[in-house]
Order: sequence, then C-alpha cells, then structure tokens
Amino acid sequence: MNQVIIKKSAKQLRLTVLSGLFGDFGSSIFSFGLSFMLLDRTGSVFSFAISNIVSPIIGLALLPLIGPIVDSFSKKKVIIVSQSITILSLIVYWILFPQFSSHLFLPTVVLIVVLRGSDQFTSTARQAASIQLVLPDDLQKLSAYSQMSTSTANIVSSIFGAFLYTLLPFQLFILFELVTEVFTAITTSILDFRFNKQNDTELIKDTIEDAEKRSLVLFKEGVTYIRNQKYLLFGMIVAVGINFISGIFSVGLPILVLQVFNLSNLHFGFAEAINGFGYVFGGLLLKQKLNIKNPILYSWKSALKLGVILIGIGLSISIGGVVGEMILYLLLFFTGILFVTINVPITVWLQKQLPPILLGRVFSVLGTIGLATAPIGVLLFGFIFNLNTDNLNLLTMWTFILTGVMVIFLNYLLLKIANLPLKEAKVYSVEKNLK
Repeated sequence: MNQVIIKKSAKQLRLTVLSGLFGDFGSSIFSFGLSFMLLDRTGSVFSFAISNIVSPIIGLALLPLIGPIVDSFSKKKVIIVSQSITILSLIVYWILFPQFSSHLFLPTVVLIVVLRGSDQFTSTARQAASIQLVLPDDLQKLSAYSQMSTSTANIVSSIFGAFLYTLLPFQLFILFELVTEVFTAITTSILDFRFNKQNDTELIKDTIEDAEKRSLVLFKEGVTYIRNQKYLLFGMIVAVGINFISGIFSVGLPILVLQVFNLSNLHFGFAEAINGFGYVFGGLLLKQKLNIKNPILYSWKSALKLGVILIGIGLSISIGGVVGEMILYLLLFFTGILFVTINVPITVWLQKQLPPILLGRVFSVLGTIGLATAPIGVLLFGFIFNLNTDNLNLLTMWTFILTGVMVIFLNYLLLKIANLPLKEAKVYSVEKNLK
C-alpha cells in the first residue's frame, strides 16, 4: 500500500485520539466537579449520579433524529455544530452562575440536558465516521487508543477533580471545560472526514438518496435492520445488561468508599483513578491482540468475569480495614479492564461488518438502547442503597454479591435461549434486512 496513505492514516488516528483526549479530559473534570457540587448542595446520592439519569433520557428523546441526521449530513458538520452548541451553553452557564448560585439544581439539570444532547450527536457521528477517518487496518487501534484516551482523562480528572474541587471556585471548572471544548472543535476541523475514499464513494451516493427521505423512514430502516440481525441483537442485550449494572457503580461506589469504608473525597478520587488505569490497561491489552478472532464471544466471556468481580467487591466489605480497601482498589482496576474488553471488540466488529450507510442509525439505536437502562439501574440501586437500615455495610455487601451472581446466571441463560454459535458471528446483507 502507498506509504503516503499509510502515514496520513496514522496522522488522522493521532489527531482523532488527541481531539477525543482533550474533549474527554475537560468533560471529566467538569462532570466530576459538578457531581461533588450537587452532592454538597443537596446531600442526595441521586444528585451525584444525575448525569447518569439524564443522559439516557435525552438519548431516547433524540433517538429518531440522531441516526438519520448523522447518516444524511456531513459528519464533520454534525460534530462542529454540536460542539458549538456545547460551547455556547457553557458560556451562558458561566456568565449566569453567580446569579443563581442559591438555586443551582434546575439550571444545572438544564445544562446537563443540553450537554448530553450535543454529546449524543458528537459521539454517534464520530463512531460512524471512524471508517472514513482511518484505514480499515487502523480501526482497532483507533478504538483502543480512543478508549485509552478516555480512561487517561478519567484518571487525571478523578485525582485532580476531587483535589481541585476543595481548592478552587466552581467557575474555574466551567472555564476549563470551555477551553478544552474550543480546542476539540479546532482539532476536529483539521481532520479529513473523506480520507478513506474506498467507503466514501458509496457513502456519498447513499447519503444523497437518504437526504431525500424523512427521518422517521431512516429510523425505521435502522430498527428493521437491527431486528433481523441475531448476533447484533445478542451483543445489544449483553450491552443493555452491562449498562444496567453500571448503575451499581454510579450510586454504590461513592457509598462504598465514603460511607462503608469511611474514606475521604480524595480516596474516592483515587478509587475512580484506579478504575481509569484499568481502562488504559484494557486498551493496551486489546492493542496487542490486534484482531480478535471471535469478538462477540470475547465480550460475552468478559461480561461473565465482571460478575465475578462484583462478588469480590462485596466480599471486600466483609474483610474491611486496609486489606479490604486494597482488595477493593484491585478489583476496581480489573473492572476497568473488563468494561473495555466488553465494549471495544463489539464496536470494532460492528464498524467492520455494517454497511457504511447504516452506521449512524445502528450506532444511534444501539447506543441509546444500551444507555436507556442506565437510569433504571441508577434508580433501582439508589432505592436499595437508600433503604433505612441499621447495617449499611451488610446491605452494600449483599447488593454487590447478588448482583454479581445475577450477571453470571443471566448471561448463561441468554446464551442458552439464543442458541447461537458465537464463533460464527456475522452480519447479514443489507438488502435482506431492509425489505
């Protein structure tokens, strides 16, 4: 292959990862500070996890629009417009913050709604554009590096977010997020979204035809396509289950660290950072593997291992003390690895297997349905952890243990009901599914 093309693909990969790194870093710092600010103002664990509740609701509301818009218009323009909306909303919030400092909850929820809505468009467009940004051989590298950049941002934000929150005014968090979003928009504008011409010709032709259809028609086509893909449905159900289980970390982790182990905010930041290191290590692990032979099977096995980890976290409470704390940190590290090894193989498999014209619709539907279970998980686990009990430690321990047991049992049950040979996972032709 032409060395010039290979070098440009590598450059595109670096720019894409750099753009994501700055965007994720600013967002993570801001989200971390926002969560602590709401927790301090309201005293409710639900406030701490408010973004986990709002994000899926916004995703569902925008579900019929995101995929068709991403498929029908320039993905680069979609990203730039959505980031511009993010920047504008942050400027307004920053200017008005001192005026509603005593009534922050409602304006903050409105801000989260706007940010999560624009994030949905940005993330879906980025995923759908991956095949046009780099060569097919660089796709897994791009996914792994992107996961690593997100994890690195989470590590830094967890450590410095908790530390800076105790030292600096919250308005600096907003300003920092503004700067990183501007930088992300600039790096995105430099990227060549029509680099991989092998897929671009077909995409342009199909996009022109799609632009003439109504969004509802495009959305229905995406749903029809997914409904007839057995292996895609299997992976989606696994993702739905994992996103539901993520609620136990959104609500349970601050309770586990701050109340059960009775540690400080800095320890909580350290726990989040350890989890982020797991994400980075998981990304490195997948990078070394290059091409996973059976990605759906690989992700399913990782989901089983996550169940074992949840049981271990519950048992760490019964051990308690410094030893229990060290075991908890270790298990959070492995949790990060497993979330990567569940999500990345399926994502890369979809990017390689799906027709380019359907990437936006499929990723929009799958991503939103996967996230839609998160608020249910947050509400359920929030209800459990807020139960009036004389022994919070015992309640937390059994919640984690029983959740782990259910993850293992339900994944085995799913495989038995589906009766699919996961080693033979494939995507059927687009013509067959859209008729």
